[in-house]
Amino acid sequence: MQALFEKMDHWAYRLHRCLLMGSMALLPVATGCHDQTAGPGKGNVEPPPRVVNVVRIAQTGQYNEVATYYGTLQPGQTARLGFGRSGKVVLVSKTSGQRVKAGEVIAQFDIVGLENQRKQVSNALDSARNGQQPTARVADLESQLAELDARIESSTLIAPFSGALSRLSAFPGQLAATGQPLAEVVSDSTPTVEVSIAAKTARAQFPGRRLEVVMEDNRAAEALIKSIAPVVDQSTRTRKVQLEITSDLSAADYSLGSIVKVSFDSFREVTGFWLPLSAMQKRAGGLWSTMVLENRGDQTIAALRTIEVIHVENDTAYVRGALTEGDLVIADGTHRVVPGQSVIPAAGTGDLSRPIQLAPTKSLPSLPPVKGEPAP
Repeated sequence: MQALFEKMDHWAYRLHRCLLMGSMALLPVATGCHDQTAGPGKGNVEPPPRVVNVVRIAQTGQYNEVATYYGTLQPGQTARLGFGRSGKVVLVSKTSGQRVKAGEVIAQFDIVGLENQRKQVSNALDSARNGQQPTARVADLESQLAELDARIESSTLIAPFSGALSRLSAFPGQLAATGQPLAEVVSDSTPTVEVSIAAKTARAQFPGRRLEVVMEDNRAAEALIKSIAPVVDQSTRTRKVQLEITSDLSAADYSLGSIVKVSFDSFREVTGFWLPLSAMQKRAGGLWSTMVLENRGDQTIAALRTIEVIHVENDTAYVRGALTEGDLVIADGTHRVVPGQSVIPAAGTGDLSRPIQLAPTKSLPSLPPVKGEPAP
């Protein structure tokens, strides 16, 4: 029995030793498998360069800040009419909204007595002149006649020009006071536009500049700046601009008093570059940045550049900063690229050199530029 136990101990010892040796033999194998994956000295292998879309930028000396404002379409002429003396209205020949011709009577006091007096004085004047009466007598009759003419005129509302009665509040039997406004006539002439614009924008404008006016039905019309108020309105910090419509419009093409849109060119002398908004990233402190391609030895890397945004227009921005003519700027996906990362430009590099954008003038004829107008 003792021999049997000794024999079992011997086999247990040999089994334990084999297991121990087996586990030690497995360790190099596992380590060897790991080494085959990484390889000696390959733990810091560089990732392949990232392909990026780029645009080539061009420097310009100015940009156009197109400013859009809304104004009111107004008649070319407006006249508010009232009697030159007090009296009782006996005749009203028109109603509000009707058209009138220049010199046409709109309303009138009773002037039968005045007209009879005028006829008598006129006949006496003719007799005095034909009968070679004293000069003093002729002068007195002429004075009486002029006074009667003035009283008849002040008793009559007469249209000063052709147009439409936009308002008429006179009626037969009405007692009207001197100067009381009873009628308003708007002319048939081409309408004008009055718009208040920022003082900064007004400084870049001048009389004679051609513009486009867009009316409420999206109908475009040509216009010229007629006048610019020399004084800034202290309450709104704006200056009033009067524009004259030069397009041939009929009365059916527009509605007086309606709102119209006017775009003004405002050229800014600032050296900078146009960038797509997708190429820009907001940074802390209100700063912006973009990334350009730089050559470092045999590599092309992404380099960070700080920029200042001057003007935004649609999907582009006019900027200045640490950029140079011809730089290749990463156009999009900048959040996926870090400074110093190896990159290569995708095929088809875009070119972001662009002309100055002008306010809409596509309907305007080709006319010689007005003196003083900045060339685009």
